[in-house]
Amino acid sequence: MSYDTNRTNISLSQIGVRAPNTAPAVGSIIYVPAAGGGWDELAISVPAANVRNALGIDNAETAPSWKTTLDATNPAAVSTSAAAPGTSLIYSHRDHVHLITVSGVDHGGLGGLVPDDDHTQYALLAGRSGGQTLIGGTASGNDLTLQSTSNATKGTIFLGAASAYDEANDRLGLGSAIPTTKLDVTPPTGSTSQTAVLLVSGSFQSSVANHAILKVDANLTGAGDAAVGIFVDAQFTPSATISNAQGLFMKADATPPTGVTITNMYANQSRLESSSSLGSITNAFGVAIDAFWNGPKPGTVKAIRLENVGAVGVSTAIGLSIAAQSGATNNYVFELPADATDPTGGGGAATGRIPCLIGGATRYLAYY
Repeated sequence: MSYDTNRTNISLSQIGVRAPNTAPAVGSIIYVPAAGGGWDELAISVPAANVRNALGIDNAETAPSWKTTLDATNPAAVSTSAAAPGTSLIYSHRDHVHLITVSGVDHGGLGGLVPDDDHTQYALLAGRSGGQTLIGGTASGNDLTLQSTSNATKGTIFLGAASAYDEANDRLGLGSAIPTTKLDVTPPTGSTSQTAVLLVSGSFQSSVANHAILKVDANLTGAGDAAVGIFVDAQFTPSATISNAQGLFMKADATPPTGVTITNMYANQSRLESSSSLGSITNAFGVAIDAFWNGPKPGTVKAIRLENVGAVGVSTAIGLSIAAQSGATNNYVFELPADATDPTGGGGAATGRIPCLIGGATRYLAYY
């Protein structure tokens, strides 16, 4: 069969095929079925908006047909659990958008989270190079609250390896992970260059009277005996011979500027005070000193030792000053034990004697 390239139309009879029974519509496709015979018509299929039909053949088909290649169905949501090849034969629009359900994202299935640190606005539990800062809020007066657990029975918030806050009992331990008091400070073990376990330093300026660097203002109630406001139990176990061991040392260091005067300066001042007329007090002691020697006993014990308080430029230095007592039914300067021995050997008028150590020798002061 020859074909004239100058012709624009070819009749069916020219190629030896029987014409279709009816005239095909404009746009239709004419084809010969696989079974042979006359021509068949595949009418045009006009899709809806944003939908495209294409002529194609799917698996197990023997003849072409119009196929929907684009439709208005939303694409599948993005999966973070596993990949899938899919089975749909519908293409995606170029400007399609997949849905990502945030609540359904499994971070364990996301790659690139470790060792990446792309979310610096969040705290990194494993630690972050350069350190981290946790801020509670942004408005004035906002707080930051740390809790050990959401359960009603609280636990412990550990501060490093050696310190902790016991939230259940409201106790803070510094150097102790199991605090037994409201503030439990445990000294470091082994040799250290530290000069103090608890140090309060710096300058404290206040216009309020009776302001203090360290103040204990607590009411001790209950029937417990021997209640103590401040209890100091300093135990000395030196590894070598030392010259002095002091259970309580108080120092007043005055540095008034030019033109300023401190009228009275006390290294230690004690006051006896009662704030209620209810109840009664049998005895009151401003200073009481006793001794309990359960180990080595010293050769000499002095309950009170008055060091030299004089210095060049001091006009008057007094080792012991006792003010006159007044206001009571009986007022005395001091009290001493009785010794009815006559220091004159019975020939004097003295009622008794007061033993004294003067210059290393025993001497007696007579009293009448």
